[in-house]
This record gives sequence, structure tokens and C-alpha cells, in this order.
Amino acid sequence: MFKKNSQKTPAKRQRSEKTPLRSKNYSYYESRSGGDNKERIRSEDREQIERASLIKRRPWYQRVLNTVILLLILAFAAYDLVLSTTPKLVIAGNTNTTKLFSVSRAKYQLAADNLFTQSIFTRSKITIDTNALALKLEKEFPELSSVSISLPLIGSNPVVTVVPAQPALIVTSQSQPGSFLVDTDGRVLANTANAWPKNTLPKIIDQTGINYIVGQTTMSPSDISFIELVSSQFVAKGISITSMTLSAQSRELDVYISGVSYFVKFNLQDNNEASQQIGTYLATKQYLMNNHITPTNYIDAMVAGRVYYK
Repeated sequence: MFKKNSQKTPAKRQRSEKTPLRSKNYSYYESRSGGDNKERIRSEDREQIERASLIKRRPWYQRVLNTVILLLILAFAAYDLVLSTTPKLVIAGNTNTTKLFSVSRAKYQLAADNLFTQSIFTRSKITIDTNALALKLEKEFPELSSVSISLPLIGSNPVVTVVPAQPALIVTSQSQPGSFLVDTDGRVLANTANAWPKNTLPKIIDQTGINYIVGQTTMSPSDISFIELVSSQFVAKGISITSMTLSAQSRELDVYISGVSYFVKFNLQDNNEASQQIGTYLATKQYLMNNHITPTNYIDAMVAGRVYYK
């Protein structure tokens, strides 16, 4: 009998787990991307090679000329940072103060020149301290209200601008000998005012005991403004002032007038009412004249709108 052929079942192929599956699309794009990167790199390399060869093909004299121009630019930049030791001096404002102390332009110029030669740090725009130099000049010359130093953007000559102070009062202190010239800011300019025309500034006798030191501020600008206003208003009305006194007892300004036996009291504490106090006195003065009344001691106008006399 025929034997039945036994059909062997073919063994199933098993895919190795060690071999990762990779899609055709992934392989295609990966190889395509890598090709693009390589092509771009080769293109950049070619451009660099072409630029290098272009530089090599330039004439030698052109390369030398470019180098010389670059060196000249660097040299000019370095030279522009160097400052001159002879700055330009500018005197602004009223020069009468400098004439009073016999300070000439040459003296200010010499002092400025010395400042710029004292240190190597003052000879460069990078290292110079203009504020410190300005303060030194202000201390050396108390009659100057301010000093400023400016540096040029292009050039080597710095500009030193000095502004003389504006004298306001001639003060005689009972606690110190001599007289003092005080500016509008209350700063003492000098310990003598003999050279200044005495009829041009109000004269004050200070009984408060304050020490007057040249270069320091001893009075408030508001007090000086008050005194200047009293002086100018009296002059405008034809009233001659012989002297003014700062009382030691209170914030009181006593004004002595030529030709009368009384003095006028004003309140420095109330600086905002200076015009009203002056107006009160002028109205009272006119009233007393009309009624033939002459105070023998004082007229008190320290309270605006009210007046007392004795």
C-alpha cells in the first residue's frame, strides 16, 4: 500500500529581535538630510577658500595701504584722548568781584595750568576727575561762585569756566575785627571790604556772635534777600539808611535811618512777608508825618499789617 507522504511543516522564520526595524521612509530621509548637510558644508568651505584666494590675489600695495589706514585711525583715537596742560579759561558773569581782589585772568590761568600738570591722570580724558579739579579752584579762590571744567569731544584743550560771586553785603562783626564781604548765597568772600565802594552795598552790624570764615556760608540766602529788599525799597523812596543791625536777642533786623531819632524793627523770621512789613512801615511813616508825630525810640513793623511805635 502506498505510504502517505508526510508533509513537513516548514519552519516559521523568526525575525531577530536584535535587528531594529527601520522604515524605508526613515532611511530615505535620513540619507537625504545627511547629504544636504554635507553639501552645505562643502559649499561653505568653497566660499571660504574663494575669499582667501581673493585676499591673496589683492595687490600687495593695497594690503599695505589698508594696514596703514588702520594704524592711522588707532593713532588718532589715542592722540584724541590726550589733554593739553594749558586749558582755555572763560570768565562768565560779573567780573567786578575779580577786580575787587585784584585777581587777573593770568592768575586764574596759571592756577588752572598747575592743576593740569600735577598728575598724569589729568592728562587723559579717561582718567581725569573734572569735579575734583573744579573744587580745588573754588577753594583756592573764594570769590568764585562756581567752577566747571568741560572736555572737548574732539580736540585736546579742556575749557575751565569760572563764575565770580555776586557781593551782597558788607558785614561788621562785633566778635571779630574788620569787616567781611558776603555774597548773595551767604558765603564769606573776604575778611576785608575796604577796596569795595562802600556806597554800593548795604552795611550790616552783626551782634549775633557768628564767626565769619572766608569761604564758608554764615548767613541764609533768604535773610540776604530780605536785607537787599529793605535797602532797595528805602532807596526807591528816598530814605537814607545809615546802618542795619542783626540783633543778638532774636531774628530781628534793626534799620537806622538818617535824620530821625528812631529805628525800624523788621522780623527776619517771617521772610515771606518782607514786602508787607516794608509796606506797613512806609504807610505808618506817612501817617506819622501827616499827623506831626515823631517817635523817639522805634517803629515796630515785625508783624505784617500791624505797627507799634514808641
